[in-house]
Amino acid sequence: MEKNDPKRAREITNAVIETSCLDGDLAEAGVSIGNSAEIICKAKGNKAFHMFDTFEGLPESMFSPIDASTPIARYHMAPGMYAAPLSQVKERLKQYDNVFYYPGLFPETAEPLKDKTFAFVHLDLDLYKSTLAALIFFYPRLDSGGIIMSHNYTNMPGVTKAFNEFFEDKPEKIKVISSSSCSVKKL
Repeated sequence: MEKNDPKRAREITNAVIETSCLDGDLAEAGVSIGNSAEIICKAKGNKAFHMFDTFEGLPESMFSPIDASTPIARYHMAPGMYAAPLSQVKERLKQYDNVFYYPGLFPETAEPLKDKTFAFVHLDLDLYKSTLAALIFFYPRLDSGGIIMSHNYTNMPGVTKAFNEFFEDKPEKIKVISSSSCSVKKL
């Protein structure tokens, strides 16, 4: 997330607050330098927050042809882009409690959390395979009333395709929000 995007920051904050009454934990897949993670931390209270990232940038193994099907996607996507060292993110968020890091390729890194439920999930994965894997993992574990929010829904074709395919046969509707993002509230 761009650090200078106050509208998106408010949307994330509001979603975290809205879901604070639910039992589940919070999660983010696609942390990069931790801009949105810090926003989540500021709003989460004492809830557990789980962060997933390779911390080495976009993984080449997760690219598919759909991910580079538009000029904007080709410009913003290459293996290794958005890398940030785990140590840098940990330093940035060191003042917050109940923060957990899962470096590596998602969803393999989510195995320890397979029995958890989630109230709020933020995705910023940019790629079709990664986004679809996150939806497959988090949706069945999302509390009723929980929210999945994703960045780049309207401008990254892989994210759009993953959401549209995944929610095609689900009762929830995808809501487009500012900054090219979308959210889904589980019924």
